[in-house]
Formats: sequence, structure tokens, C-alpha cells
Amino acid sequence: MSSGLAGTGSAYYRIAGLSPSRLLAGDIAYERDMAERILALLTRLALRGVEVYIGDPGRAYLPTTGLEGQEDHW
Repeated sequence: MSSGLAGTGSAYYRIAGLSPSRLLAGDIAYERDMAERILALLTRLALRGVEVYIGDPGRAYLPTTGLEGQEDHW
């Protein structure tokens, strides 16, 4: 039986009606396809004013540009 939540995380975000002010994402950059999809979602959320934090240091598919470093806060 389908949950109706197939597809990207953005589908769940819309269906659940969530409106977080902060979001922590970890372990998202292990695989290229997953990293691209998740980063696209996180970018859209950030553009809507959500504070997005990524805890995935040194991963192969974590972008080296477009992120503001907060390493000293960990």
C-alpha cells in the first residue's frame, strides 16, 4: 500500500504541512544523486527563510562552494 509520499523529500514537506524555522541534515552527501536532490531541497528551504545546517563534513559530494562554514561551532 502506498503512503502517497513517494518522490523527493519536498513532497513530504508539502503533504505534512511542516514549516520549520531550523533544519539539521546529516549524512546526506554519500551518493551523488541523493546529495543533489537533498541539497536542492535544502536550498529551496533556505531561500524561504529556514536556517539549514548540514552535518556532513568532508563527504565526497558535499559542495565546496555556496555553504557558509560553521566548523568552529561544532
